[in-house]
Amino acid sequence: MLRMTYEPGTTIPPRPPQEGQETYAGLGFAIASLVLGIVGLTAIPVIPSILAIVFGYKARGEMNRSPGGQQARGLATAGLILGWVAIILLVLVVLVGALFLIPAGIATFGAGAPPLGG
Repeated sequence: MLRMTYEPGTTIPPRPPQEGQETYAGLGFAIASLVLGIVGLTAIPVIPSILAIVFGYKARGEMNRSPGGQQARGLATAGLILGWVAIILLVLVVLVGALFLIPAGIATFGAGAPPLGG
Protein backbone atom coordinates (compact mmCIF):
# COMPACT_ATOMS: atom_id res chain seq x y z
CA MET A 1 0.00 0.00 0.00
CA LEU A 2 1.32 3.41 -1.00
CA ARG A 3 1.50 5.82 1.87
CA MET A 4 1.75 9.55 1.25
CA THR A 5 3.12 11.93 3.82
CA TYR A 6 2.54 15.63 4.04
CA GLU A 7 5.21 18.04 5.05
CA PRO A 8 4.11 21.53 6.12
CA GLY A 9 5.04 24.25 3.66
CA THR A 10 5.05 22.00 0.59
CA THR A 11 2.59 22.27 -2.24
CA ILE A 12 1.60 19.84 -4.92
CA PRO A 13 2.31 21.28 -8.37
CA PRO A 14 -0.62 21.35 -10.79
CA ARG A 15 -0.81 18.54 -13.26
CA PRO A 16 0.15 19.62 -16.78
CA PRO A 17 -2.46 19.09 -19.50
CA GLN A 18 -2.23 15.66 -21.05
CA GLU A 19 -2.12 14.91 -24.74
CA GLY A 20 -5.55 15.54 -26.26
CA GLN A 21 -6.80 17.38 -23.17
CA GLU A 22 -8.11 20.83 -24.07
CA THR A 23 -7.93 23.93 -21.93
CA TYR A 24 -11.02 26.08 -21.55
CA ALA A 25 -9.73 29.64 -21.74
CA GLY A 26 -12.40 32.20 -20.96
CA LEU A 27 -15.04 29.64 -19.98
CA GLY A 28 -15.74 31.25 -16.60
CA PHE A 29 -16.12 34.71 -18.10
CA ALA A 30 -18.31 33.32 -20.90
CA ILE A 31 -20.67 31.62 -18.44
CA ALA A 32 -20.78 34.76 -16.27
CA SER A 33 -21.54 36.85 -19.35
CA LEU A 34 -24.42 34.60 -20.36
CA VAL A 35 -25.94 34.45 -16.86
CA LEU A 36 -25.62 38.21 -16.34
CA GLY A 37 -27.07 38.83 -19.80
CA ILE A 38 -30.14 36.76 -18.91
CA VAL A 39 -30.52 38.52 -15.54
CA GLY A 40 -30.07 41.91 -17.21
CA LEU A 41 -32.72 41.17 -19.78
CA THR A 42 -35.27 39.73 -17.36
CA ALA A 43 -34.82 41.19 -13.88
CA ILE A 44 -32.37 44.04 -13.27
CA PRO A 45 -31.53 45.88 -16.49
CA VAL A 46 -28.53 48.12 -15.84
CA ILE A 47 -25.59 46.68 -13.87
CA PRO A 48 -25.84 43.01 -14.94
CA SER A 49 -26.14 44.05 -18.59
CA ILE A 50 -23.00 46.17 -18.40
CA LEU A 51 -21.14 43.35 -16.64
CA ALA A 52 -22.37 40.86 -19.26
CA ILE A 53 -20.85 43.03 -21.98
CA VAL A 54 -17.55 43.44 -20.11
CA PHE A 55 -17.25 39.73 -19.28
CA GLY A 56 -18.25 38.74 -22.82
CA TYR A 57 -15.48 40.81 -24.36
CA LYS A 58 -12.99 39.59 -21.75
CA ALA A 59 -13.89 35.95 -22.47
CA ARG A 60 -13.52 36.46 -26.21
CA GLY A 61 -10.15 38.15 -25.66
CA GLU A 62 -8.90 35.22 -23.57
CA MET A 63 -10.12 32.76 -26.20
CA ASN A 64 -8.34 34.67 -28.96
CA ARG A 65 -5.06 34.65 -27.01
CA SER A 66 -5.04 30.93 -26.19
CA PRO A 67 -4.48 28.21 -28.78
CA GLY A 68 -7.62 26.19 -29.35
CA GLY A 69 -9.65 28.21 -26.85
CA GLN A 70 -12.85 28.53 -28.87
CA GLN A 71 -15.07 26.13 -26.90
CA ALA A 72 -17.14 28.80 -25.11
CA ARG A 73 -17.23 31.42 -27.85
CA GLY A 74 -20.97 30.90 -28.37
CA LEU A 75 -21.67 31.48 -24.67
CA ALA A 76 -19.66 34.71 -24.70
CA THR A 77 -21.40 35.89 -27.87
CA ALA A 78 -24.84 35.11 -26.42
CA GLY A 79 -23.97 37.06 -23.26
CA LEU A 80 -22.78 40.00 -25.34
CA ILE A 81 -25.96 40.02 -27.43
CA LEU A 82 -28.22 39.79 -24.37
CA GLY A 83 -26.30 42.57 -22.63
CA TRP A 84 -26.49 44.91 -25.61
CA VAL A 85 -30.19 44.12 -26.21
CA ALA A 86 -30.99 44.93 -22.56
CA ILE A 87 -29.08 48.23 -22.74
CA ILE A 88 -30.77 49.22 -26.02
CA LEU A 89 -34.23 48.33 -24.66
CA LEU A 90 -33.55 50.36 -21.51
CA VAL A 91 -32.54 53.41 -23.57
CA LEU A 92 -35.66 53.04 -25.74
CA VAL A 93 -37.92 52.77 -22.68
CA VAL A 94 -36.37 55.91 -21.17
CA LEU A 95 -36.71 57.84 -24.44
CA VAL A 96 -40.32 56.76 -25.03
CA GLY A 97 -41.17 57.51 -21.41
CA ALA A 98 -39.67 60.97 -21.72
CA LEU A 99 -41.61 61.62 -24.93
CA PHE A 100 -44.90 60.81 -23.19
CA LEU A 101 -44.20 62.20 -19.73
CA ILE A 102 -42.84 65.63 -20.69
CA PRO A 103 -45.92 66.64 -22.73
CA ALA A 104 -48.20 65.19 -20.05
CA GLY A 105 -46.43 67.26 -17.41
CA ILE A 106 -46.74 70.43 -19.47
CA ALA A 107 -50.46 69.75 -20.05
CA THR A 108 -51.07 69.06 -16.36
CA PHE A 109 -49.12 71.91 -14.82
CA GLY A 110 -49.31 74.31 -17.75
CA ALA A 111 -46.50 76.18 -19.39
CA GLY A 112 -47.68 79.52 -18.01
CA ALA A 113 -48.21 78.52 -14.38
CA PRO A 114 -47.23 81.20 -11.86
CA PRO A 115 -43.91 80.66 -10.11
CA LEU A 116 -43.96 79.09 -6.67
CA GLY A 117 -44.42 81.61 -3.88
CA GLY A 118 -45.63 84.36 -6.15
